Amino acid sequence: MHELSPAMNEGLKGANEKLYNAMMYGVGVTEFIGGKKASPTIQLVDWQTPSNNFFHFTEEMVVQNSEGTGNRIPDIVCFVNGLPWVVIEAKRPDSSTEGKSALSEAVSQQIRNQGQKEIPHLFAYSQLLLAMNGHEGLYSTCGTSEKFWAKWKEEEIIEAEFIRLKNAGLSSEQLDAIFNHRPAIAKDEYLTLLAGGDLAVTDQDRLIISLLRPDCLLEMARLYTLFDQKAGKIVARYQQVFGIKIDRAHYQL
Repeated sequence: MHELSPAMNEGLKGANEKLYNAMMYGVGVTEFIGGKKASPTIQLVDWQTPSNNFFHFTEEMVVQNSEGTGNRIPDIVCFVNGLPWVVIEAKRPDSSTEGKSALSEAVSQQIRNQGQKEIPHLFAYSQLLLAMNGHEGLYSTCGTSEKFWAKWKEEEIIEAEFIRLKNAGLSSEQLDAIFNHRPAIAKDEYLTLLAGGDLAVTDQDRLIISLLRPDCLLEMARLYTLFDQKAGKIVARYQQVFGIKIDRAHYQL
């Protein structure tokens, strides 16, 4: 647990890289077993078998800022084995800031929250950051400037699968978990939408389904993320991801 405390004295980039390495390679510990000293490496993530990991998410998680003077509340935080890997800002389609799109507003909020006086200790664990407005979505990683936030275009999942997932029915337990703490009208509106026929798939849906599947999320962190001394942390764009996959397939042949 000590090794997983973010070393914020090294700055956000340094803390994020240190935690990334711990997730990637495991954490060495020292213990005594039967009177003999042992130094096993504890793996934090099972990269080979995604189903062996635990995936959770929460909404409106309250995080105290680094100065202890206030809080920030990211809209959605997704966890892998209890570690906050993904931070999502979700806006309404209509922006509250004149002259600025809702999507750009979500990106700006993500960048602001990484500031030294904000909640950088949350982003020290992050692997992917998402910004969305109900219709569209962009993704990046820790330290990415606004101009490099990118769209994702899926090349492996067919449209019929997106439609199936968007319109898949939820169990009563899932509905309760989503709506029990909300006004009853919210659940009624959702059920009315479903009763009206298939819901249209948006680019926001495609982004979520493509990047937040357990296998893809682990793959993006393990195979398509790097740290550059000058540029900082970089996560691949979709063209690079699928280009590499094609090259690997050809190489294996």
